[in-house]
Amino acid sequence: MDLSLSLAALTVLSPLILILALVSAVAMRDNPFFTQKRPGRTKKDGSPRIFSLIKFRTMSNARDKNGELLPDEKRLSRYGRILRRTSLARVIIGTTLKTQYLQGFLRTAI
Repeated sequence: MDLSLSLAALTVLSPLILILALVSAVAMRDNPFFTQKRPGRTKKDGSPRIFSLIKFRTMSNARDKNGELLPDEKRLSRYGRILRRTSLARVIIGTTLKTQYLQGFLRTAI
């Protein structure tokens, strides 16, 4: 059920995701996606199931002279502010070994 709903949502939202990715790539002049490994539900053996989180990048990787990341408010782009204000940055695509699902918009819409 979850997989079929997710695939339907992905099909409906794919034009929006494509447009956001293209605009993000031009505006950020970098990879439009932010990826991160996160723990998910626990497996039967008690270990966490790790999944890759993919969402739209809203901040640059700007660093100071010492190589440290600048504070968030200095790295957040104007485009990133728009994405966050409109909740479009919350279009998240998570992937595991067995399933793919789309969440973010769906969570706020329901």
